[in-house]
Amino acid sequence: MKTSLTEAIRQQGLIVPGERVLCAISGGIDSMAMLHLLLEAGVPLVCAHFNHGLRGAESDRDAAFVEARCRALDVPFRLGRGDAAALARTQKKGLEAAAREMRYRFLLATARETGCAAVATAHTADDNAETVLLNLLRGAGARGLAGIPPVRQLEGGIRLIRPLLSVTRAELAAYLDGRGIPHVEDSSNASDDYVRNRVRHALMPLLRELNGAAAEHICASAALLRADEEYLDGLALAFLGEYCQEGTLPAAAVRELPRPVAMRVLRRAAGSPGRAHLERLYALCADGQNGDALDLPGMRVTRQGGLLSFGAVPAAPPDPAALRPGDSLSWGGYAVRCRAERAGGEKLDTKRYFRFQSGEICGMITVGVRRPGDRIRLQGRGVTKSLKKLFAEAGIPRYARERVPVVRDEAGVLAVYGFGQSERAAAGDGAAISIEITEIKESGSGFDGK
Repeated sequence: MKTSLTEAIRQQGLIVPGERVLCAISGGIDSMAMLHLLLEAGVPLVCAHFNHGLRGAESDRDAAFVEARCRALDVPFRLGRGDAAALARTQKKGLEAAAREMRYRFLLATARETGCAAVATAHTADDNAETVLLNLLRGAGARGLAGIPPVRQLEGGIRLIRPLLSVTRAELAAYLDGRGIPHVEDSSNASDDYVRNRVRHALMPLLRELNGAAAEHICASAALLRADEEYLDGLALAFLGEYCQEGTLPAAAVRELPRPVAMRVLRRAAGSPGRAHLERLYALCADGQNGDALDLPGMRVTRQGGLLSFGAVPAAPPDPAALRPGDSLSWGGYAVRCRAERAGGEKLDTKRYFRFQSGEICGMITVGVRRPGDRIRLQGRGVTKSLKKLFAEAGIPRYARERVPVVRDEAGVLAVYGFGQSERAAAGDGAAISIEITEIKESGSGFDGK
């Protein structure tokens, strides 16, 4: 057992000689075996245990057991506590996900405080095989079927390592029994309320009846898929490094990639969306038209001029705002000013500065977005057009058309920012109302391709 662990550490480069490792200990068979095996291998350790507060007195028992065992072994010990159930309720997430988030946040902070370069968890070959099967049932691709990686980078350069992935739970139990090393049992492991436990208690025994080395063979397949995934992901990273510029990707270049590489490029660019979203993103790249947009969780992807642009989802346009002479306001990223004045005067930019004859205004003037069926007869054009057609002819992307300021009164459209004003109510002699609209420039944001 010690030889196989030492060989795994050496082959996979999990631990650099002399560096300190934070050992995550629950008190169960797997983690207690890892603690003793790492000590036998001469690895400098700090132990950490997190009490999630889920099993009452039993949780307190586990924490006390681990602390006492570490004291007996003269290993530095750190204890964390939290209310995983409360976090799950507050963030509206599953209990297991909430517990895992709290535990890893504690482990990372503890590793920093104690000067540990790596955090070791006691995932075994059985855990890895169960993960592969669960991901298979969910329809995962190569990344999911690659199982649990032996090493992963956390924040601040700290590594998460799994030195027991080549060892089965039965081997670890035999190791503890042979040395008389105590452990505690988590009663929740016996419950079939969790899907993983049902896989562990029902599916894995059936697979072992068919093949006694089922877990080991599943892990071997996962390792092959992980190597393939790393290679394909490396091609995706190389493509992003060459073609990603200011949060954009050339759609044609992505489309020419082999589909497995293209999907990985898009997955990284979009922050690992779900499979359905990723398929829609690939369709936008392959078959989308200029002006098409796709909203993903926390991101909007637009296609314009042959480029896919990845940026934040813009806020919904504000409600229409009333305009009265003397008003100055901000609306949807634009500064809008309304004044009373005499007709005539200096000729200004008629695409953002409009003058209306006061006596021809029907009711309240507002600024807002276009409405279905809106039409305008632009001054000097001699033809009435729908705003939909006007925007399309001007090449305004579909995703941007709902943000163009439209000035109207109760009789209809008076002016459209960037296009001009209607012949109706155009200022002549006498009192006039002017409206000036100026875009407020803001810096955009996109992904960095990493």
